[in-house]
Amino acid sequence: MKPFTADDLYEQKKLIDLHGLAGHTKSFGTVRSVNRKDNTYSTQIWRFEALTKTAEPATPGDGSDNSPRLSPDGMTLAFLSNRGGDNTQLHLLALDSGEAKQLGNFASGVSSLRWASDSQSLILAVPTSVSPDVRGKRGKSPETQSESDPEVCWKLPYKSDGVGYLLKREIHLFRIGVNTRQTEQITDGPFDVLAFEPSQDGKHIAYVRARDGKYAHLSDLWICDAEGKNHRQVTHDVSTVMQPSWAPDSQSLAYAGARKAGDSEARLWILDLKTGMSRCVGGDAVEVAHPESLCWDEDDQKIYLVRAWRGRHELVSVGVQDGDIDVLLTGPRQIGAMSPMADGYAFSSQSPDAPEELFYKSFEGGQKLQLSNLNSWWASRSAIEMSERTFEVPDGKGGLEKIHGWLLRGTDTPKGQPSPLLDDIHGGPGSYALLDYDTNVYWQAMCSRGWTILLLNAVGSSSYGEDFRTRLAGKWGAWTFRSIWRPSNNCRLKAFATTGCA
Repeated sequence: MKPFTADDLYEQKKLIDLHGLAGHTKSFGTVRSVNRKDNTYSTQIWRFEALTKTAEPATPGDGSDNSPRLSPDGMTLAFLSNRGGDNTQLHLLALDSGEAKQLGNFASGVSSLRWASDSQSLILAVPTSVSPDVRGKRGKSPETQSESDPEVCWKLPYKSDGVGYLLKREIHLFRIGVNTRQTEQITDGPFDVLAFEPSQDGKHIAYVRARDGKYAHLSDLWICDAEGKNHRQVTHDVSTVMQPSWAPDSQSLAYAGARKAGDSEARLWILDLKTGMSRCVGGDAVEVAHPESLCWDEDDQKIYLVRAWRGRHELVSVGVQDGDIDVLLTGPRQIGAMSPMADGYAFSSQSPDAPEELFYKSFEGGQKLQLSNLNSWWASRSAIEMSERTFEVPDGKGGLEKIHGWLLRGTDTPKGQPSPLLDDIHGGPGSYALLDYDTNVYWQAMCSRGWTILLLNAVGSSSYGEDFRTRLAGKWGAWTFRSIWRPSNNCRLKAFATTGCA
């Protein structure tokens, strides 16, 4: 067996999004790989089949294809691609025959898409150019500026990593007809639309929009009629709202949201359209790991989602009325993407000791079925062993508490033989150790060379409850050091590691 190396990143394929429909045996996802020659990433749409347990490309790999969405009637796949030029545009692919064709041509491209319930039109999030000099007001710039002139940062955030300055554009909703090819703008104003979802009865569109000016880092849930009229704000007590999901009867909305500004833990909320009231469901026990994973059962009684729980991801159902939680899938893993599929769900599994692949599992139970073999190269690498650990550390109040983490070692490292130790501390701190391969390529490479890796979720980490996460506020440094040093020393005393620690 060969050891892992940093160059293995060039072999890695990562599923970054997934979409399917309940009752349909096919789902579609975006697979990302490294284009070593051009020093960039490439993305391609793949088709996954539950009945035959097969996976194959649905689009050629010579473009940047992403964000697949299957139409409600199951006949057409919509996706985004830059194959026609520099900007990402909407493309449609009939599943029974033919080549993908571009629909519409937006000057600044398209950032995201959703199908309307009748499969005859789509709702798009489209960047639109605006003048930064009018500071959100409608109208033209009073003067023409050159590229070298300074820009006044009149709102926050004013720039974003990988995007650049945000002052010259807004993101708004547009509708485009599949057959008519006509477009109409749905939203307008000094804000960005961050997420959206048309209702299943075709009457409404729910969307998340940033607030104005210096509060643009916060967001609210809004609803408008399908025609783009009667816009109204429907959340007021939540600081950050994420992707909404309509109930099948279109009378309720589920969404992930944080009550306080800056909170890293998103809770599950349900909005009753008739009363206009939102309530938190599941409380502290439901931290939503992927807001896009929210989906309802056909009876409007349960919501399925991926929750973050003690450093791992679990697929759970949450009772709409009572908040009861039923764990459908758990284990030492994190989930990269999840979607309904056939009579169950498809999900990608991420852990340091196994390649990332797509699996299917029925809601009725039974074994999970592997649908993909994207990273077969892992089979020729030396195996990694991952074990769960708990450590007693000072709680900052004169007592002790237990914190949780993971220990990684190469299986070629002899049992009982000490090795160098890397105590890898995750960022945040309101986060937890991410277990995917792409983020931490060096873990496997170091374990293949005899190192032991300790991944701690120390005090301040999320997924362990609000008290555990917020207790570090105002006490940075000292508490963190105490809760990290003792586990590192414990590993050395138990002969997992030598006296050397990084």
